[in-house]
Amino acid sequence: MSKNNRNSVANVIAVEDEQLKLLNDAKTKVTAEAFQMKRCLDNNKLMDALKHASNLIGQLRTNLLSPKNYYALYISSCDELRHLESYLFEEKKRGERINKLYELVQYAGNILPRMFVLF
Repeated sequence: MSKNNRNSVANVIAVEDEQLKLLNDAKTKVTAEAFQMKRCLDNNKLMDALKHASNLIGQLRTNLLSPKNYYALYISSCDELRHLESYLFEEKKRGERINKLYELVQYAGNILPRMFVLF
């Protein structure tokens, strides 16, 4: 193997290692925010849960990940948000707090959390 080939292989490995580190860091933050979100939902603290959901979604605002790793982060985030989806669906079924919920999400700083809740 020539010196150039060894250098390019070493560069590829370094990039893959960096990508794995970035992905793991983002997934760790998603998991931590999801835990706090679920805890807030269990205690019927919807506004706090929405803040954690917004923070969780905020991890998707990156251009540092490769498409493959971004997709993995996206799937992980969507899986965690299913808990919020279930909670909101149950609230809607009971007919409770939907107007209040609509008002709450208007204060969310990012459009994505608002769209998710209004879906």
